[in-house]
Amino acid sequence: MELELPKRLYAEGSEPRVKKINNSCRIELIRDLKKAMCAEYDDVKRDLVFTHIMAIAENDLKFSGKLVDSFICRQLITSKLHEKWFVFARTPLRFSLQEYHVVTGLKITRETNSDVVKWKNDGGFCSNLLHTGGKITLQSIRKVHLQEVHTWTRLDRMRLIYLCVIVGVVMGRDEKVSIPHMYIKLVMDFDKVRKFHWGLHSYDFLLISIEKARKMLGKKESYIFEGFSYALQIWIMEAIPDFGEILGRRVSESFKGPRCGNWKGVAKVSYEDIIELEDSLTKKDNLNNYDWSSTDWPVLDPEETKMEEPDCHDRGSEADKSVDHMDVVADEETSSVKVAEKGKRKFLDEGAETRKKKVMCKQSAEKYLTFGPKTKSFIEGLIRTSVTSLGDVLSMQMVNMERVFTERMGKMEIEVSQLRDAISLTGEGSYPSKKEAEEAPLNSKDKSISISQTLFRLLSRQFSL
Repeated sequence: MELELPKRLYAEGSEPRVKKINNSCRIELIRDLKKAMCAEYDDVKRDLVFTHIMAIAENDLKFSGKLVDSFICRQLITSKLHEKWFVFARTPLRFSLQEYHVVTGLKITRETNSDVVKWKNDGGFCSNLLHTGGKITLQSIRKVHLQEVHTWTRLDRMRLIYLCVIVGVVMGRDEKVSIPHMYIKLVMDFDKVRKFHWGLHSYDFLLISIEKARKMLGKKESYIFEGFSYALQIWIMEAIPDFGEILGRRVSESFKGPRCGNWKGVAKVSYEDIIELEDSLTKKDNLNNYDWSSTDWPVLDPEETKMEEPDCHDRGSEADKSVDHMDVVADEETSSVKVAEKGKRKFLDEGAETRKKKVMCKQSAEKYLTFGPKTKSFIEGLIRTSVTSLGDVLSMQMVNMERVFTERMGKMEIEVSQLRDAISLTGEGSYPSKKEAEEAPLNSKDKSISISQTLFRLLSRQFSL
């Protein structure tokens, strides 16, 4: 029985493109918190619950909307719970709760006795907010409250930092929407913050955001993407090392811990770069031990996209069962928010373009060095013919060399005989007297030079072979 493969969202090469993704993950807000409350910021950063999340801001890793969008377009439609599948270079890649935990380090198990409803009124800013039912947004925090935190208690300043990390990064909620009181109640007790299942809670919300984005594909030139988008991007950079090399740099090769704390860089990549890399990896197929290069994935029919899938939509509020329902509903009304067009920001390159060109050149070279069966057969025949021809040439050269060698050996025998006679002549007769030797030194010298020159010519001729 033939294996039935899941359908991919779009046919290979026909994925739509957008001009911009409005990313709701506010890493820059974390840096603003550090400037406004440095001492309290350091205290929160030392808490292991979010230290690696805050490291993203410290390392200044930028967001790549094109990469995230391209993977949303490459979804495989499955009924799996707590996981998403994508296809790249015809290879299926899993983004499950397990991978999410490896990237973020966030807790993915529930505590049965966790209670986020009760809180103690201490008269501070957060207590008054809960007591009066007041509203607060990430935008109001950035524009208003950061200017007045110096009048707050140290405890409330730390609570605000935890709240911003949770809502602005871990959950990646829209900055214009009111923050659910659930999160404010949690930060009233830091021990509850540490025990809460942030991994499961934020992963569920990210899956909901991926589904919302999927429904916007091909309909608008831009869309809002909520959730911990950096976790999805870093997973792609880890799963496909070439993207990691193009988009950023590892902080340390010996890094141990959640992967989100080990990347920095400008994350600049175009749709053309993504397609080129996918094409080269398809030829090599080095993403998986199984050869997927010839796999023909079925494509989802456009009519099927109108049907709701039984995956994460009904699970969106699972983590909120102990929370006021109004908190959750009010926060999810984000799809209609319009974000004004902004000018392009200039990023410090840090060698990103050089790394990208290096990777692309390497992949391109390896791609064209991958030969098909016909090409291999042709090259093998060419090599055999070349070797045969070379053998014939070498045989002829060996015959010629043997003939030349024989001729020169004959000449050598004659010249050696002449040299022997010359040496014999110089030794004939009795030893000369002292007077005779003094009178005829030049004759002896001339004879010695003549013998030496003859020997040198003889040797030169033999070694000229």
